[in-house]
Formats: sequence, C-alpha cells, structure tokens
Amino acid sequence: MLSNLKLFITLGLLIRVLSAEIVFVAELFRHGARSPSTIRLNSSRKWDVPESSLTANGAYMHYQLGSYMRKIYIEQQKLLSPTYNEEEILAISSHTSRTVQSAYAHLMGLYPPKTGGNVTNPDLNGLLPYNYSSETLGNNTPALPYNYQTIPVYTFSKDDDNILHGYTGKSCPNAKDIQEDAENTTDYIEMEKRLNKTFLPLAPILGVKESELNLKFVKQIFSELHCAYFEGHELPVKPHSDLWNMMWFVYDFSNIYQMTYDPLAHKTYVSAFLKDLRDVMLDAANASSPLKLKIYSSHDYQMINVLHHFGLMSWECLADRYFNGSAAASDTPCLRGPEFGAQIIWELHRKGGEYYVLMKYNNQSYNICGSSEAMCPLKSFVGKLEEGFIGPKMHDVVCRSAEASIRYPSIVSILVGLLSILGMCFAIIKVWEKTKKKAHERFRTEEVPAGSEMVEA
Repeated sequence: MLSNLKLFITLGLLIRVLSAEIVFVAELFRHGARSPSTIRLNSSRKWDVPESSLTANGAYMHYQLGSYMRKIYIEQQKLLSPTYNEEEILAISSHTSRTVQSAYAHLMGLYPPKTGGNVTNPDLNGLLPYNYSSETLGNNTPALPYNYQTIPVYTFSKDDDNILHGYTGKSCPNAKDIQEDAENTTDYIEMEKRLNKTFLPLAPILGVKESELNLKFVKQIFSELHCAYFEGHELPVKPHSDLWNMMWFVYDFSNIYQMTYDPLAHKTYVSAFLKDLRDVMLDAANASSPLKLKIYSSHDYQMINVLHHFGLMSWECLADRYFNGSAAASDTPCLRGPEFGAQIIWELHRKGGEYYVLMKYNNQSYNICGSSEAMCPLKSFVGKLEEGFIGPKMHDVVCRSAEASIRYPSIVSILVGLLSILGMCFAIIKVWEKTKKKAHERFRTEEVPAGSEMVEA
C-alpha cells in the first residue's frame, strides 16, 4: 500500500513538472576537490597546489557539473540562451581561490569552447593603440582561442560576505568562539566518550599516541585523507572500511554539530543567504528582472546551514543512523555532509499563472513544504525561507559586533551599569549622612563661650 502511494506521488510530481515551465533557477554548490588545509601525516604523496586549493580533479568535477547544467537548462528546458547572455546569468563566489576557480570551471561547462564570439571588424588590428599582431582577421576569427566564452564571477570581501560567509569574519565576529564552544557542550563530550574506544585502532596506523585521539584530531585527519582519496593517493585506512566509516561519521558529525548546535547562531549564519534567495525568486516571479540563473559558489559549511534549515540534515539524525543502522531509517531525509561538488538546485516553475519551487540536492528532489508533492507553492516556499530570518539587532547581539556593543548593549551589561551607578549613589549618601551626623554631634557637645548669646532665628 505504501509503495503504491509513493508511486502515485511520484507520478503526480512527474506530470506537474512536465506540464510546468521553468522560469528561473538558483544553484548553490560546494567547490570541487582540494588539497588539505593542513598535512599532519607523514606521507610520500605530493600536492601540486598550495594548501586548501582546487586541484585539477576538482576543476574537472565542476566542468562536468556545468556541462550537465547546459544539457538540462539550455538544450532541454531552453531556459538559457545557447550563447552567453549577460542579463541571464549572475555568478557569485566566496572570496577563496577554490570557490572562484570552481565557479569558472562550472561556467566553462555551461558555455564551453566554441560558444564564444568572433571578431567582427577585419581592420581591428589597425585600430589598436599597439601593433603586436600581424594576424589577418576574418569574419570567423575567434575573439579568444577556441572561441572561449568569458563569464564574470563576482565576489565580496571575505570579512564582509554575509551571503556565503555569514559564519565567519566580520559578518559574525563571535562565530569562531561559538563554534569552538561546541567542544565544551554535553552532547559533544558524550559523543567523544561514546567513540573513544573506536579511536584506538587508529594510533598504530597513523603513528600517533592514543592520548592524541579525540573528535577534533580524527576530524582533521579524515579531512586530509578525504582530499587524498579524491586524488587517487594510497591511503593508510581502507576507504569504506569500518574504520573509514567511523572517521567519516566523526567528520560529518563535527561539521554539522559545529554549525547547528546553537539554533540562534545558526540563523545568523544562514539568514542573509535565505533573504537573497527569496529576493531573486520573487523578482523572477514578478518579472522585474531578466535574470534566469543565479549561481552561488560556496563551501560545505554554508551548504550544511542551508540543508539543516530545510530539515534535510541534522547531527541527531546522523548519530541515530550511525549507531542504530537501518533500524533508525525512516522516510525523513537524513543527509550526510556535502561532498566536493555537491549541488543544491531550486527551480521556479510556472503553471497556469501560479508559481512553484522544486528543490533538488545532487539531482534528487525533496519535499520541503510538507505537501503531497515535492512541488512547493511559491508563497509556502517564501514562508519557509523567512522562518530562518533574523533581525539586525538580534544578529548583532549574537555576533557581538563592535557596533552592537554601542548600539545594542546586552541586558547583563545594562544591569551591571545600573547596579554600579546605584552603588556609587548609595556610597555617596552614606558618606554624606555620616559627615552630617558627626557635625551635628560636635555642635551639641561644644561649650558656648562666656558672654555670648544664643540668637533664635
């Protein structure tokens, strides 16, 4: 019966998708494979790029993903023009080399070589302020080699990037302390105790002392091994073995817990992105913008924040499934941490004058509005986004920005200040009363000089 119901829902979704027109797409993805941020293991493997940088394999991943986007949204859906139209696409990236490079590789797949323009003026060389080329130009001369199409990628300062880097830097100065405090919480400490014995086999394999093994260390080591795995390097731990899967769980748990254990902090990290997503969706529905594709090139942390907001990922669910296996399985989505090249898509569909949003993660649709179909009415989708909004005053209080300490002092600070003022006033009154009392007593005890008279006022 249940399988028949799922089939019915799937068929209903398919019919609606096929009969609807896609008018806008928003895409958020994680950068491709990279080199490790730190190298702690003694190994003969070499990295051809600096720490935390995109590798050739990572660039290939995004070129392939961009090529798939071309197949779907240019060749099949006809959403985008077959040659680049500047008004149709906006690509933004966080301010790190690996996300910027991933965005360029992605866009090259979307508009590959041979889609660029040709020189239109055969006399162009004679018009240049320099004479470096003797090439004879014709109508089919590519403007760039292989007819490569350049597409801009916009970035913000890393410290001021609220949309893609709201969990660090000037966007939230207190974020680092909040995330580090995760290691002192009861849930984190209990998880470390629960896994403590499973860490021990790693000591001889990694050549470290057993006392060094904890959640933080295992996470860092797995991050390094994970990067090496995508490069095809030989690994000291066999991929997908029990030990590997344990380390993978630690990595995912640590990242997800760190970002989401504090609900209010999580909102500060993701609010600006959700607001931006709402605005571009509404602009597309209101036909107030010619934009048809907005690309966000980001990191796993921001994807965790977004997926958690939509109820597709949580550390509690992940832990339940790791320890209890299939017995904990249910129809509720319980996603792992995003891999290199992971992708979230939001498609805005129009049908009969009504708008719907379909959300996909790694090409699988998810029901985010609790309706009978994965197609979410735009109004409901906007409401879902706005559940994650946080006001500027509360954002400043949580993040303790420099401006907030002046504009919005905490209640504790206000109380401390008031108590200090009251204490000073009380002390002054006590001193004044004591001085007055001594003067009065002195007046009463002093003798009146002979021959003087007391004059009554």
